[in-house]
Amino acid sequence: KQRAYIFLRQGNFAEAESDIQKAIRLLPDDLEVLHSFGDVLFYSGKTDAAERQWERMCSVADAGITADWQRRLAQAGLYHGSVDGHCDRELIDAFAACARVKCQF
Repeated sequence: KQRAYIFLRQGNFAEAESDIQKAIRLLPDDLEVLHSFGDVLFYSGKTDAAERQWERMCSVADAGITADWQRRLAQAGLYHGSVDGHCDRELIDAFAACARVKCQF
């Protein structure tokens, strides 16, 4: 998991993708790993796959965690929807916007 983050920060997307996929097999419910896999896909130019990954991540997150994501992304100026704990298209778009500017939320 940590090595994938290092590869991601270095721009070594193929290595990051390989490691993050291994991390997902070991930690299938780790939301941080699931989100990072979306980032890896996004940075590799696989934007549709990244969005599908973030949607899968949202499907396993509870409403409290989702609302926290919404709040933090709203504070960063990237989310403009309701802070209601529901994963919607606007939240997925905010994840993509965050990835575009390489924000940490």
